[in-house]
Amino acid sequence: MREVAVMSLSSDSGRITVTLPIWIVGELRREAVSETQHHQVKIERTCLLNTTGQQGNVYQARQHGKWNPRSSAYGRFWIDVPSGERKRRTVSLGLCATQWVARLRLREYIERAGVCSKRRFHQIPAPGTTFRQQAEWWIESLSTRRRRPLKPATIYGWQHCLDRWILPNLANKLVSEVGNGALRQFVEILSAAGLAPKTIVNVVTVVKFVVASAVDEEGDQIHPRVWNYEFMQLPLVVKEN
Repeated sequence: MREVAVMSLSSDSGRITVTLPIWIVGELRREAVSETQHHQVKIERTCLLNTTGQQGNVYQARQHGKWNPRSSAYGRFWIDVPSGERKRRTVSLGLCATQWVARLRLREYIERAGVCSKRRFHQIPAPGTTFRQQAEWWIESLSTRRRRPLKPATIYGWQHCLDRWILPNLANKLVSEVGNGALRQFVEILSAAGLAPKTIVNVVTVVKFVVASAVDEEGDQIHPRVWNYEFMQLPLVVKEN
């Protein structure tokens, strides 16, 4: 007895149902998955091509014609911003003996800033970034940060807060939606679970860190917040003498 499967297909005249051998249905599904993955890779590759190989150009203000080694040089290049648009960036290169030296300095600046890197592209949060996505990037970045490096135990404790309390309640929210109102509801959940005031404060602090980690290419917070502890009813932690 030959195995068969029922499959629904869409056509210009509507949806039709056909009976096909099960191995054919399997092949069609694999091709559909492969095509979807290929499309996603193509989109990412196209976005990266906008920055990869970006060399920019150099110039001198109020100079026309021959290069003047006694005049300051500047470099211009394009960068991607979270909105999906491109923004021109201008940097000072100082005094450069030749135009070739200015180009070399600009290239070194672009490489040092990571403008063309795939990692830099993924660090810029998109407008629809969920809290889970931002939290995953943030926790991953902690182990490699140079300023005020953290102990592994601290990172482990914050990861535990995410896994145990934060992500089950806030994971599917957009980062832009996590404000005082969302944290007020979250504090109520933590209080109802019987957590100690200090634990609640620590968990909420991790949420604030994740929100603050979403920055643009200038390092400015994309979702700046004025946290209102009275409104969110965050408990006070009384220090023991």
